[in-house]
Amino acid sequence: MQLLCIQTIKQAAKFLLCSWMSSRND
Repeated sequence: MQLLCIQTIKQAAKFLLCSWMSSRND
């Protein structure tokens, strides 16, 4: 269960990072 949580957090962090980078490019 903990591994699943870690993977979800990593995916969320990656998504937030991509969104942040794209917003900076504007």
